[in-house]
Amino acid sequence: MTGSDPDDPTRFYVTNLGAGSSVAVVGGTAYATSALGNALAKVDLDTGDTAPFATMIPTPCAPCGLEPGTGGSLYVLSKEGSLYHVNPNGTVPEFPLVIPAHVNGVAWDGGAHAYVTSDGGVLWRVPLNGMRPKPVATGLSGDAWGVALDKDQAYVTTTIGNLYRVDLTTGHYEAPLATGLGFATGVALDAEGAFYVSAADFDALLYRVNADGTKETIGANSTAYGVALSEDGHAYVITGDGQLWQYAVAMAPAQ
Repeated sequence: MTGSDPDDPTRFYVTNLGAGSSVAVVGGTAYATSALGNALAKVDLDTGDTAPFATMIPTPCAPCGLEPGTGGSLYVLSKEGSLYHVNPNGTVPEFPLVIPAHVNGVAWDGGAHAYVTSDGGVLWRVPLNGMRPKPVATGLSGDAWGVALDKDQAYVTTTIGNLYRVDLTTGHYEAPLATGLGFATGVALDAEGAFYVSAADFDALLYRVNADGTKETIGANSTAYGVALSEDGHAYVITGDGQLWQYAVAMAPAQ
């Protein structure tokens, strides 16, 4: 474990994940998924200890998106077209919500809906009562991947390096807020309106995109598939080789 300076990140090894695909942080614990298996792991952010948390069904599930729910529960997305609400003790429901396939990221609005991104540049609204999902926005350039919510707005990254703002009421979006973000996989929003975008290329592990659209590189030399912010001002990034990196960003997530 090294220092927490942004140029010298603290690194935790998620040893039981073959390929990290998403990350969520709840209190002092990070949860991570593996795209190649059907596993979820939890990491103690104080000690770096890693342990299995849940095994998804069916096998292979290919979990690819992760979002905290209430009371320690997690919403877990799978590529094959399912949304699971995993209980705080790690038990997995037998019957998940059925959603479109080829999905990538998930965010929860704190109420009755989840929002899911998919290949082809689509943002979906998924009613948690089991009703049919409906597209909110289509035609985003590239495959839609990361998604974060702030009130009635969604922020979506795409695989050609764009960051979009989508009005959740109308589905309207304009030109990207930022471009040139590589293979942009995940996004998190902090309390000052800045975005943290993970990238699955070797030019940047993590970008910070300021409210004015300017960007800076925080980390490099790996492929990142998800990012989450913690209340104590750190960004956590999961990489394609199953490592979890910590960067001091000194800003808590947006509420």
